[in-house]
Amino acid sequence: MKTSSTDKPLSARGQQLLKLLQERTVFLDGAMGTMIQQHKLTEEDFRGDKFKDAEKALKGNNDLLVFTRPDVISGIHRAFLEAGADIIESNPPTLRKPWKSSRRPSTPPFRNCRTI
Repeated sequence: MKTSSTDKPLSARGQQLLKLLQERTVFLDGAMGTMIQQHKLTEEDFRGDKFKDAEKALKGNNDLLVFTRPDVISGIHRAFLEAGADIIESNPPTLRKPWKSSRRPSTPPFRNCRTI
């Protein structure tokens, strides 16, 4: 079994990615923020029902769209895959660690994150 740079065995997905990287160049998804801007989303799109009572403005906090407009995010990911991307990112940094954004809602969404 192949190992990572830290000498831990790679998962089945890790091995699959390693094999693919040895065969050809792989492509990551594109400019997510630019694609989101094309949807002309409103403050209400960023709030949804989940953050409707947030004290601060949330428009522009794209990470929230995973919860409030998953249709937009999945549509963008689908477009990247149709355009030839091999890998798409789906775990924004602000959902992995405490928020430092001035636009954060009073209740952080990462309590309900799940792997898709």
